[in-house]
Amino acid sequence: MLDNRQPVEIERWDNAPAGLSVVLVLDTSLTMEGEKLRAAIRAAEEFVEKLEPQDRVAALPFSDEPRIAASMTDNHDAAIESIAGLGARGGTALYDAIHHAADLLANEQPGFRRVAVVLSDGRDEAASGLEPGSFHTLDEAIRRAHRRDMIVFTIGLGKEVETEQDFTGKMMLSEVLERIAVSTGGRYVYAKRTGSLSSHYREILEELRHQYGLAYTPPAPRPGESWRPIQVQVDREGVSVRTREGYFVR
Repeated sequence: MLDNRQPVEIERWDNAPAGLSVVLVLDTSLTMEGEKLRAAIRAAEEFVEKLEPQDRVAALPFSDEPRIAASMTDNHDAAIESIAGLGARGGTALYDAIHHAADLLANEQPGFRRVAVVLSDGRDEAASGLEPGSFHTLDEAIRRAHRRDMIVFTIGLGKEVETEQDFTGKMMLSEVLERIAVSTGGRYVYAKRTGSLSSHYREILEELRHQYGLAYTPPAPRPGESWRPIQVQVDREGVSVRTREGYFVR
């Protein structure tokens, strides 16, 4: 394993976290109205139903702003009930929602894997279409996720995420969602049709059950150092490793 290109010794690894702490971040902007939102609700409900009793979950829908539908809880029935009543309205404050999800996980118990599963069908944009939808930027949202040790899985719904650009015109919507996921050690999933959402949520949960945690002592920080890339290498053929890109020095 490499920390800032320096070899480090892995001191501990495990594949059995105490549990999962998951924030379901659901786009409920006006573009999700109808079958998109109904399918998203069904898939999110099924995801919660498959959680283990010790797992904790919160529901964070977002449109013009993120709002807590269900605070972090191990009462899965209550979380499902809160998801069932969601409706579509307003714009798409995607980056604010990710930023807020990270804060919801800030005080979760040690040993629990902190995760956000984000579903969106469009760009971060106000309902007017004349300005961004979030107060925070993409970089700020990613930084917050790193600070809170939050893994982000993103699901892009509909063909628009593969064909349209973000509000700045610099990245495709799929690239935005992929960047968020890859940077934090998660994965981007493209759902062209609503019918595939449930299977994608199942795949994400299955992957979360089979992740490994590694621990090591990092080299002493240098003056002014703020970010360190990390890299995990394996010598087994046919095996690839996905990790977060790095971490902010504290």
